[in-house]
Amino acid sequence: MDDAGANIAIEALEREKLRLETEKLAYELLTIRRTKFVDAIVRLTPLVTLIIAVGGFALSYSQIRQGAVQLRQSSNEWNHRLDTERTDRGDRLASENENNRRDSLRSFTGQRLTIYMKALSDAAVMTTAKNSNTRQKASEDFLRLYTGPMIFVEDKEVSKAMVKFWTEYQKESSGEGANSRAVMALGTAMRLSYFDLLKMKPEEVLKRQENYLPTQE
Repeated sequence: MDDAGANIAIEALEREKLRLETEKLAYELLTIRRTKFVDAIVRLTPLVTLIIAVGGFALSYSQIRQGAVQLRQSSNEWNHRLDTERTDRGDRLASENENNRRDSLRSFTGQRLTIYMKALSDAAVMTTAKNSNTRQKASEDFLRLYTGPMIFVEDKEVSKAMVKFWTEYQKESSGEGANSRAVMALGTAMRLSYFDLLKMKPEEVLKRQENYLPTQE
C-alpha cells in the first residue's frame, strides 16, 4: 500500500472515531437529560400528590358544604311548611269554634224568643180571659214555663218581672189580681232581653243569666 492509500485509511478511521465519539456524547447528554427529568419528577411527586390531595379535599368539602346548604334549605322549607299548616289548622279550628259559638247563640236566641212569646201570651190570657177554665189552663202553662224552660233562657230582669207578675196574679183571690200593666212590664223586660241578646257574646249572656244554684258555704 502506498502512502496515499495509507493516508486515506487513516482519515477514514479518524472520521469513524469522531462519529463514534459524537454519538457517545449525544447519548451521554440524552442520558443526563433523562436522569434530570426523572429526578425532577421524583422530587415533584410529593408536591403533586399533595396538590391532588388538597384538590380532592377541597372538592369533597365543596360537595359537603353544598349538601349541607341544600339540607338546610330543605329543612327550612319543611319547617316553614309545618308552620304554615299549623297556622292554617289553628285558623280553621278558631273559625270553626267561632261558627259553632254563633250557631249555638243563634239557636239559644230562637229558643228564648219562642219561650218568651209563649209565657207572655199565657200571662195575657191569665189577666184578660173571662172564662175561668181558660185562665186556669193559661195559668198552668205559665207556671210550667216559669218553673222550667224560662230558667234556661231568661235573664235577671225577665226573672224579676216573671216573679212580680206571678206574685200579683196570686192576689187575684183577694180582688187585687194582676192587671194589664203587669203584663206590659213583663213584655217590655222580655223585649229588652231579646234584643240585648243579639248584641252579646256567649260569655256576656251567661253573666246576665239568673243563677239558681245553691250557695256553697
